[in-house]
Amino acid sequence: YYPHYFTFSDEAEYFRMSYLLQHGKIIISNILEVYRYVPFANHYSPYYPIGHAILIMPFMIFGLKTLFSFGLLFHLFNLLLFYKILKKLDVDPYFSLLYLVYPGILFYSKTIMTELPTIFFTFLGFYYYILADEQVTNNRYSIQVGIFFGISCLVRYTNILIALPLLIIPF
Repeated sequence: YYPHYFTFSDEAEYFRMSYLLQHGKIIISNILEVYRYVPFANHYSPYYPIGHAILIMPFMIFGLKTLFSFGLLFHLFNLLLFYKILKKLDVDPYFSLLYLVYPGILFYSKTIMTELPTIFFTFLGFYYYILADEQVTNNRYSIQVGIFFGISCLVRYTNILIALPLLIIPF
């Protein structure tokens, strides 16, 4: 089920960024090591957001099979969050089974791409947005909404397009 190595160059870059972070660097000076890095002053910085590299760091300790289980783990957490969101919205939570059997997930659950962590933190943001909407007098959940959407944007910059409308719409 699990691949023996990376399928996409993006996966290799996330792995490399995480590896560099574990060794205390993220900026590269050697021009021979700068694939998918952009020039920054006299050095090179990562092309991709740093959030995903931070998320996969704990999985790298135990090797590639554990690293590639990252997607499956996030898929299962996403299923649980989607179930809870549907319950909060008074929608039959059994519709979450559609998420479970979505064919694209079979592909993403065995990669270390950013899609599943993006879904996870976006679902967490929406879940706490719903909780904040229910308890208008307590802004504790509002802070958590910001934190989770912020982490989502650290994983993928374009997630700001999901978070911005929620900032405009009052609780």
